Amino acid sequence: MVGGVVSLIKPLAKRFKATWISASNGGVNQDAYEDEEVTVKKVALPSEVYRSYYDGFCNEGLWTLCHHQTAEPLFISKDFNSYVLANHLFAEEVVRCASDLAEPIIFINDYQLALLPKLIRSALPCAKILFYWHIPWPVYSRLKVCPWSGELINGILGADNIGFQTNQDRSNFISSIPEDLQSSNMANLGVYPASIEWPVLKNLQQLLATRNQSEISHKYQLQKTDYIFLSVDRVDYAKGIIERLNVIKKILELNPSIVKKIKFIQIYIQTRPSILKYRQYEEQITELIAKINNEYGSKDWQPIISEQSALTKKQLTFLYRSANCLWVSSLADGQNLICKEFIAARDDEDGALMLSMHTGAAKDLPSAVIYNPLSEKDAIRAFNQILSMGSYERKRRMISLRRSVKNYDVHLWIDEQLSSLQ
Repeated sequence: MVGGVVSLIKPLAKRFKATWISASNGGVNQDAYEDEEVTVKKVALPSEVYRSYYDGFCNEGLWTLCHHQTAEPLFISKDFNSYVLANHLFAEEVVRCASDLAEPIIFINDYQLALLPKLIRSALPCAKILFYWHIPWPVYSRLKVCPWSGELINGILGADNIGFQTNQDRSNFISSIPEDLQSSNMANLGVYPASIEWPVLKNLQQLLATRNQSEISHKYQLQKTDYIFLSVDRVDYAKGIIERLNVIKKILELNPSIVKKIKFIQIYIQTRPSILKYRQYEEQITELIAKINNEYGSKDWQPIISEQSALTKKQLTFLYRSANCLWVSSLADGQNLICKEFIAARDDEDGALMLSMHTGAAKDLPSAVIYNPLSEKDAIRAFNQILSMGSYERKRRMISLRRSVKNYDVHLWIDEQLSSLQ
């Protein structure tokens, strides 16, 4: 569940029998090994370099910059130096793996490796290079807060094809290209909304036909009479978890008649425990859930059931099938593949999706109930619309949502990018 890019890339690595190169914290470079039919190669980064590169420049710097959070991004020269070193170490490993191929195709993903396309272009001039930027690309006035934005853009422009989630991201990138790089830019810039691997239904049924059903029902105290709202998030300010919990509190205050008739399940996973602000944010979430449950709950009923550990695919699939609605409240997001996983799991053609307008997926999934997570009034409006939705409308919307995801799955996503290389 944690890390949308992982679930996105794994089926592609299997399909193309590719070598998947990723980073490891500390240790030494490992020989390639097999993991679920995927060949994996680890680039070992010294622990201090990894922390400075990943926690520092990538997350406290670029992630914060691109998700328009209230906290200002932190850019430190030492962290950027670690970022440069990490990208060079990746380049060396890519060259080792691809040097024997006449025309290797290299697919580079996301903000952690923005310098890599140019480095590989210099070392492997015959390579075909795809680069995909998964998160929002900020407007230029925001981007220039980063002292090394020019170096990042120059690195990305080493690719043959550069992909973005939305037209707005692509436009923002074009507006950010410095004049001295515009004339030399030969890359194709495209919009390819990320998607998932569409499941084979018989495999989905196999997932559901397990003891996980009763285990999950017992664990989350699921009753057939409950109307269940489900949210699945990484612990991150950009996911709007606190904003959603405050809306839930207001809903319970305004509608005492729904007490014991509705349940909110909140799955929240900490993926950046070494960064103080993320630990503090997790504490705020935990405290607010406890406060709401103490105020509106009773001995035999709690409005919010929370889980802070990752679930297996089987467990998560059953939760998707058990919920009446998936509630996605991101304040800024690249695509949000969780909502597409939810849609794919609903082969019963039921269930509703309450989706933030600030996700890339909102552009692809207009049959969801789209709302503004920064507006309490609009969130309550969307919530009430979901509750009042009849079975015919739910089915109509879900059929449309499933058609959208099925018709543009992860394989078409990569095929469109590969076709640009022709």
